Amino acid sequence: MTFDFWETLFMDTPELDRRRDELRCQGLQENQSTPWLANIWKKGEQVWTLEQIRYIVNHATKNRPIPLTDPEVLMRLEESYWSPSLTAPATLNADAPKVLQRLSERGLKIGLICNTGRGPGHALRELMRREGVLDYFDATIFSDEVGYGKPDTRIFLTTAKMLGLQPRDILHVGDNIENDVRGAQRAGMKTLLFDYEVPSGFRGQPS
Repeated sequence: MTFDFWETLFMDTPELDRRRDELRCQGLQENQSTPWLANIWKKGEQVWTLEQIRYIVNHATKNRPIPLTDPEVLMRLEESYWSPSLTAPATLNADAPKVLQRLSERGLKIGLICNTGRGPGHALRELMRREGVLDYFDATIFSDEVGYGKPDTRIFLTTAKMLGLQPRDILHVGDNIENDVRGAQRAGMKTLLFDYEVPSGFRGQPS
């Protein structure tokens, strides 16, 4: 059995989302000493973590590339970017621990399939550890770590391989019709739509 992360295992709010954006802007400004980064981020342009940082910095300097080659500077920038995932974290679904415990007691293999966006896999995995649910999972697959995300069938097939199961033997649970249901079905999995009304105010409202 596999689960989606956002709005399935962990629940988010527009307020927390905005707070993380504020913290990212603040951290990037402090570490790169440019006042334009906050305005650039508000455009909502998204790519993967270090690429996002380079993209934002280049836009902030009117597309004149700044060589970000100092490992220490890159480390500080990256930490400023992902740390809000832990300082203003999403909330664990209150029913998740007991559901995961019951599945584990039945001997079922459990996987997580997550599109990361602005919160990289290592930060979200740490959030799961802090909430006491990481050890229930036999595989945790994050899009920034494998290079592709839902609804790409490869992320579902990669998860099945890591679990040692055939896709037809896996039930995937998630809240997004396109990413979780149709994507998993195209990979050959069974699906269960987590019928959750996403709070209004998010930039990307799931179907």
